[in-house]
Amino acid sequence: MLKSVMDTFNLLVDCRKEIIMRVKMMDELVKRFPFLPGYLEIQNGWYKLLYDLCENIEIKLNGKKYKNLFKVEQVKQKYGQLRFYTNICENNNMYNNLVELIENFEERSLGICEFCGENGKTIWENRWAYVKCEKCQNKEGKTK
Repeated sequence: MLKSVMDTFNLLVDCRKEIIMRVKMMDELVKRFPFLPGYLEIQNGWYKLLYDLCENIEIKLNGKKYKNLFKVEQVKQKYGQLRFYTNICENNNMYNNLVELIENFEERSLGICEFCGENGKTIWENRWAYVKCEKCQNKEGKTK
């Protein structure tokens, strides 16, 4: 019984650390890139990928007249892939400049574990798609 209680306690401590780290990383990204929404619906493993994408967007927008108009509406994981939704429409010059860049990073997310950032692959768990490395798959105890 004591071992079970200690295991549960250790799991809660790990979860708390993970949440604190995630909030810190999210705050840093939103402060650094004001065009991001206040909440990012991704796990820690994709923060480096998202940071790199945002830096590249900044470079493409640098000095453009619509730089201050650009906003990201939502950042999330869907079907095991990064999704990056913006306020640009298809007949806008900004769209033409950014769509290839965004799609490239979304495609890259398919090979990056969304939990730790290592190389990963798409797996299905309980009807949900995730990108996980072998270590994170085994950590959950669900190798598929």
